[in-house]
Amino acid sequence: MQHHPCHLWPVLVQAKTAMANVLNTASYGNSGQLQFMDDGSFIFRPKQGASITGVEVAGFLQLDQQSAPSVSPSGTTRLYFDTSQQQILQSIGGGSYTTLATTQLSNGGGTITISAAGAITETPATGQATTINGGGAGTNQLLIAGDGTVTLQSSASKSLTLNGPSSSSIAISTTGAITLTVAAATSFTIAGASSSQIQIGGAGNISLTPTANGIITTTGLVIGANNGAAVLGSKDGYWILPGGPGTSVVAAPVSASVAANNDVRVLKIFIPTTLSITKISLEVTTLSGGTHVAIGLYTTDGNTKVLDSGAMSSAATGIVTSTISATQVPAGFYYFAFTSDSTVPILEGVTVEPTTGVTIGIINNGGVVQMGKATNVSAAGVLPATLGALSAVNTSNGAQWPFVVIN
Repeated sequence: MQHHPCHLWPVLVQAKTAMANVLNTASYGNSGQLQFMDDGSFIFRPKQGASITGVEVAGFLQLDQQSAPSVSPSGTTRLYFDTSQQQILQSIGGGSYTTLATTQLSNGGGTITISAAGAITETPATGQATTINGGGAGTNQLLIAGDGTVTLQSSASKSLTLNGPSSSSIAISTTGAITLTVAAATSFTIAGASSSQIQIGGAGNISLTPTANGIITTTGLVIGANNGAAVLGSKDGYWILPGGPGTSVVAAPVSASVAANNDVRVLKIFIPTTLSITKISLEVTTLSGGTHVAIGLYTTDGNTKVLDSGAMSSAATGIVTSTISATQVPAGFYYFAFTSDSTVPILEGVTVEPTTGVTIGIINNGGVVQMGKATNVSAAGVLPATLGALSAVNTSNGAQWPFVVIN
């Protein structure tokens, strides 16, 4: 038997109880029922074996505000308009209520979320890339790879431009040319490691700042920095060690040697120009079979070996050359170091003397060791990584140094 709910409404109101009981049922054919409950809700209930394929509303669906109902049963979804939040909340499959205004699309482990404030967050599945494709022909896209690499790509016939504030931009033309434009009266800076940078000022000035003891190299020219001072030098130049004021080349070989096996002798010198070194040469005048010598340069704190010849054989007389990987030596002060694993070999040398008759000790009179011996020793003709503490050597033997050419 079918009933029209409107005919029974006054009776139904009177019969309303505190429990959610069925007040009236409208049946339609063999498909199902429309049930009105005493809590104000109504239910579309298909008959056993039948299903509701859809619900059509001619007009609008209005949800009045209310407090949170119980969560949805398993396998169902509930929506309601929350009184306090003034938003539509949803419970899915027995889960807690969440704001429907936060929209999330999910597939294969990747999600796109739009918050209530309008923020868009895209999270790809693990190991997958994020791709944003642009319009037009060709490949126009922003690609963020799974490893974090970011790629901006335009089609072959189009340029790529990144615009910043105040008309600043970076443009890559179709031919691959890169143009960087900054706003008026501002500067453009390319920053490298350890505070090194290239800066183009608003007035057109170009500033190149290397790291401490770093260099700037162009074709045929090297700009070196040492303690904040820049000095021009040639990559094709050479220098004679030890060099410096008061150096004289004696006509006969002097005893440029060590006082004890594996001693490391040091002399503070100044190199006025930046050099790129690939060869270190010296001359053995007294040989000793199976022995080695070595030449090096250290920073003035003794903690960094800037130039190293490696072990050079002193088993035969004559000129010995060590070929090394290209090493940049910026202008500045260094400790020139010499070692041998034997006291027998003697090298062609120079004598460092202020003036004939003046005590050698005057060189170390200022309290800083300018000429002396390192605590750390060499091994088989290989200089130590650092010098360690230095002690002054004021004997005449300490003033005799190998004549070395670096180029």
